Amino acid sequence: GSQDASTKLWDTRTKGCVATFQMSKASVKECQFNPHRDEQFATGLDNGAIQLWDIRKPDLAFHCITAHQRLVLALDFHPTIKDRLASGGMDNLIKVWDPCQAASTPKHTIQTIAPVARVKWRLGFPQQLGSCSSHTDFSINVWDVSFPAVPVASCPGHRDAVSGISWRVWSNDHTPGLLSCSKDGSIVNHSLDQAEHPFRELNVLGLTWNVWGSLAQTFDPIDRSITEAKQTRLPPVPPPAYAVTATRHAHMAAESIQPDQTIKLANGYSLDESNISSACSANRKVCQEAGVLPLMQMWELLALIFAPQPESDSHDDMGLPSQSECRDLSLSAASVSHGDFTHRR
Repeated sequence: GSQDASTKLWDTRTKGCVATFQMSKASVKECQFNPHRDEQFATGLDNGAIQLWDIRKPDLAFHCITAHQRLVLALDFHPTIKDRLASGGMDNLIKVWDPCQAASTPKHTIQTIAPVARVKWRLGFPQQLGSCSSHTDFSINVWDVSFPAVPVASCPGHRDAVSGISWRVWSNDHTPGLLSCSKDGSIVNHSLDQAEHPFRELNVLGLTWNVWGSLAQTFDPIDRSITEAKQTRLPPVPPPAYAVTATRHAHMAAESIQPDQTIKLANGYSLDESNISSACSANRKVCQEAGVLPLMQMWELLALIFAPQPESDSHDDMGLPSQSECRDLSLSAASVSHGDFTHRR
């Protein structure tokens, strides 16, 4: 493919051009043959379209997909599943298509943080593919199309944009991995066993109010400690701005507050900064007496956030809850199952 809006088919034996496929006015950024149909190939254009061609009919593409809002930079047919085509674009998206379908609707869409320069299906793992960016992100990310929110693995190692990736089909130690080359002039042999796994680091969090204004929550413990290497790469997190947070949430509910309620809140609010949790609890009672439920829930949530941390002796050596805590959790779960709580999104 070329900037002159054409794609040429060459015979490597004679070193001559066999056919020329004209793409109207759009330049070609990528082209890939279909491994399941020798006569077909796909092209990615700078207008965001994907065209499918038959080498026996160079005059006109037999199918066109409106794929991306900007340039199509990467294409890859699935090595084992017929009629599966992955594309990556300048719009930071990876999309998976069925080229045989007439409608231009992707089967899967993955949102990335940077333009996608390369995509490559992983042989032996039909739902996984790797991708790299043309700039900003210098890591190779491995995605599962059935769970597109977070990459299942991330392989760092380059100091500049990655220009190519290839899955490693064998190794001396039989570990899965891939090879990547970069504009920094290096080729890196990555091992997925030693890669970062953001998917495994996700924590579970649940939060719900009941009709009486009480709050129930469940969460996984989070390790806030970071390594020295990450400290040099990430800036420290500033302390929360308590007054700004409270004012911002209060403004959201201000439209539904009556003048007499505003007077009660102004006279009753506690502004004691020495004990944020106690001040939030006192303000919750003021809002309850004034009949302003949204603000009451907001102050109760802030009181939980700024409450003192529980002592560590309530957990065993493995970091698990004590028997009394488990019993309390079981009672809470039982009350939820009997309809005491109503879930809200």
